[in-house]
Amino acid sequence: MHKNLNQVTARLVKDILLESLEANTQINVYRGSLGQALLFSLLNKGGLAPVNQDRLYDSITHCINNLQTLDGNASFSGYSGVLLTLSTLIQEGQLDKQEIQEVMKVLQHLVLDSIPYDFQNCNLDFLHGLIGKLIALTEVRDFFEDDVRSLIEANVIKGIEYVVDNAKYTNGEAEIFWETIATPEGIINTGLAHGLASIINFLAKAYNYDFIDADLKQKIQTCLSLACSFLINRKSSDHNHFTFANKLSVDENKLNTNQYSLAWCKGDLGIVFSLIAANKCLKSQKIDDIINSIIKKTAKVRKLNSGIHQDATRLDTTLCHGSFGAFFLFYLLYKHTQLPEAKDAYLYWLNESLSQADWDEKFLGWSHYGTNPTTGHQEWGQSSGLLFGATGQCLSLLSFLLVEQNIIQIQQLNWLKFLF
Repeated sequence: MHKNLNQVTARLVKDILLESLEANTQINVYRGSLGQALLFSLLNKGGLAPVNQDRLYDSITHCINNLQTLDGNASFSGYSGVLLTLSTLIQEGQLDKQEIQEVMKVLQHLVLDSIPYDFQNCNLDFLHGLIGKLIALTEVRDFFEDDVRSLIEANVIKGIEYVVDNAKYTNGEAEIFWETIATPEGIINTGLAHGLASIINFLAKAYNYDFIDADLKQKIQTCLSLACSFLINRKSSDHNHFTFANKLSVDENKLNTNQYSLAWCKGDLGIVFSLIAANKCLKSQKIDDIINSIIKKTAKVRKLNSGIHQDATRLDTTLCHGSFGAFFLFYLLYKHTQLPEAKDAYLYWLNESLSQADWDEKFLGWSHYGTNPTTGHQEWGQSSGLLFGATGQCLSLLSFLLVEQNIIQIQQLNWLKFLF
């Protein structure tokens, strides 16, 4: 299998290199040219497929020259994603810190200057708001002088306090949620990209920041416990394969929505990673049991009942909410738990993904179903991006190969910080 996967990654890289950077109107890390730089860095580290070193630098240059196209208030999908990518590439030896430092200073200022707007609008979003910015700033603070580092840490602390202070109690004081991820009708987004799981995941990170005091650490731990309780008290008891609906009612006596998913962005597999992160702090046997239960239940899901968009000839193969996401997330869960059910599941979804390959088509014919950014319509399309296309598929396969062949360890996969 590994030989075939090497051929697949080589073909994807070839097709990515054939695509003109100028043809991609987006530059952010998730959809555009910036994400490719993370792939080329991993390729250089692993040496498993031919790579054009110039393309890595061209991807960065293309991004920096088009920064004006990014939303200044955006998080990982904007300036924060650029800032974190640059620091990651310096860390991996692909960029020289001195050459890129002035750009990083500008980006750091842009990110810090945008935070007050997130406070005003109560925007806690991971991809597009406060949480992603705080994560990125914390990750990059060591690349700056002491005064800037202190400024970053002060702003991150202020951001954490904002998140903690804006939690809303329900069910007495036994649970919390955040109105920023709720509709006026009291329906909560549960997902890792934009919902409750993303806030839980952030607080689990923040709990380990070495610049927060004991009092704030205790408040974070309490928030984690009560937010996890909110989720757990609303888990489905009547679904054979899924545990959490994509959206939940604040009133636990009301029916939850009947939409379920495996997806990283909005489904059980994304949520389980947030619970794993939280439980490193909480050390709850109950949560640990629920984590294992989620994995075992979702491992039984097959293509037809997966919620992954498909028709008679195509299956959404994206990392975000498609078959490659199911493959790679189950693989990571197997490495974390060693549950045989997780191994069976990742092999199933890997084979389903590979079965969709058409070697006569660009990007092996792998497609995604979603909103066309130009027309706004829901339709099938192809992309070289990280979340919705070939870069994410190649990163998943390459990471699997490198870990399985003991070339690198999972904790060395720096691109995962853009997912969790």
